[in-house]
Amino acid sequence: MRAAFGNRYVRRLCAVVAIPMGTFIALATFAQPLLAPAGVPEVTAGLILACTMIAGVLGCAVVPVWADRRGREVSLMGAGIAFTAVACLHLALVPARRWPSSRWSERASCCSRRCPSCCR
Repeated sequence: MRAAFGNRYVRRLCAVVAIPMGTFIALATFAQPLLAPAGVPEVTAGLILACTMIAGVLGCAVVPVWADRRGREVSLMGAGIAFTAVACLHLALVPARRWPSSRWSERASCCSRRCPSCCR
């Protein structure tokens, strides 16, 4: 442990990694409540989260290898943090338009809560 944190590069990389991990966990936790005011159904929010998870797993398998081979770990992490900050600011500041509602999404959302009135 002392040898790892004695290395300046490892300390910097550990500090930088905490930002995107925390952002991802926050967005994954609060995705549905954040999307609900825009009229996004629970099912769609779940699909968005599933796609985000798959993209994250694939990215974790490919991007670090590419960055390590080119010696760009910290700069790539900085670019990722900048992109995430801009995306979060966009989500916070741009007014959301209502999600186009469809009978299928309403029915799927209703059925996911086991509501017998719409599951005919």
